[in-house]
Amino acid sequence: MKYLVRNIDRKLDSWLKRANRTPFLIIGPKGCGKTCTLLEFARRHYENVIYLNFQENSDAKKAFEGNLMVDDIVFRLTAVNPSWRFIPGKTIILLDEIQDCPRARFALKSFKNDGRFDVGAAASYIGLNIVHSSGTPMPVGSEEIFPMETMGFDEFLLAKGYDQSFIDRLLDYFDKRKPIDLLAHEKMLSLYYTYMAIGGFPEVVSAFLEGSSITACYEKLRSLTASIKSDPSKQRNDRGRACYSPSDCSRIAEAYDLITSFIQCKDNRRYVVSHIKTGTQYDKADAVNYLLNAGVAIKVENLTGLSLPLEFSAVPSSFRLYYSDIGLLSSRFTLDTFGQIAIDGDLGMDKGFLYEAAVASSLHKAGLKPYFFRKPSGLEIDFVIDYHGCATMVEVKARDGRAKAAKTVLSHPEHYGKTRLIKMGSMNIGEENGVLSMPYYLAFALGRTSF
Repeated sequence: MKYLVRNIDRKLDSWLKRANRTPFLIIGPKGCGKTCTLLEFARRHYENVIYLNFQENSDAKKAFEGNLMVDDIVFRLTAVNPSWRFIPGKTIILLDEIQDCPRARFALKSFKNDGRFDVGAAASYIGLNIVHSSGTPMPVGSEEIFPMETMGFDEFLLAKGYDQSFIDRLLDYFDKRKPIDLLAHEKMLSLYYTYMAIGGFPEVVSAFLEGSSITACYEKLRSLTASIKSDPSKQRNDRGRACYSPSDCSRIAEAYDLITSFIQCKDNRRYVVSHIKTGTQYDKADAVNYLLNAGVAIKVENLTGLSLPLEFSAVPSSFRLYYSDIGLLSSRFTLDTFGQIAIDGDLGMDKGFLYEAAVASSLHKAGLKPYFFRKPSGLEIDFVIDYHGCATMVEVKARDGRAKAAKTVLSHPEHYGKTRLIKMGSMNIGEENGVLSMPYYLAFALGRTSF
């Protein structure tokens, strides 16, 4: 499978240029491409690559038993594979699925202090949040963490063959508030509809690029979804015991399915934890927290006001959940509907929730924490973000709309404070009376450019 260029590649290349480098750790949800990124980075920059996967190689764990002096670790690893060569300055040691070997993660401190070999590691979000029984401490200050998500639309464009200069040109249009050339705009919209269907899991994107049918992509997504839902049953602690009981696993699967139910609600998309059928309220909350810790879901909290910092006005008990990757939502529909989304992003009359979910995922991948604002009076704003020092409302429109609620907020700064408004839809870039309009597909730009 051809390697798909990722934004994290540039961050790792910058890491390589530093003197006295600290071992790095890539963390992200299952299936986001961590392993491929590790191996591609090593292939491009090192003569010798030592790759250990702690889920697949039991001997790899044993190499980190006993003392953690680098010379002793290297001696044990050489015993595991005599063909490995440890040449100072020319070797990188890759520790994949490091959450399954806490002592290997603790050993990062030894590698940092020793300095002869570079070390890169990868771990799943959920693995790092499981409480291990060994009590092994973490290497505080001895690892540089790089979060990673599934592919954003900009990465999808790179995979489709567009180069970085094309994406930079799109960003330049955005910076200058100039409408994008009509041909390019229409092409980007068309590609975005496809992206909304297949999502950003590299395995699915690769299948699409290699000529697989929409049906095949749909089946891959459905299989991936089933794997994600069954993942809790596979989690084991250091003693080999299941981390989650069968009833826990059932609740987690139900919590996952309810995300779709609530984000389709017309009146209020708030997630109601009590709708999970079994268990205590604490058990139900734990099921939701699993989805968040696994990086499968995004929590978007309601606000009581629009003053910065927004987190001070957040109501943790009133929230919406969205899937972290839009493909997880699209895969919940029938194949016919999935295909229609891929063609023109159409779900019929009520399609606003699909675009809202896609924007939520894009804002999350851009490194922006989205909130929403809903008052008992019915006034409601899709998203609010802290964007370059200003509370900024983001209204998502499946069709061109007037964003009446947001304009009410703008016209009453005495009640809501200083705010700004961004309207997202199929429209081109434009700005009028301080209100910025932009296409859905450029949501990633909000994490990169100034207002």
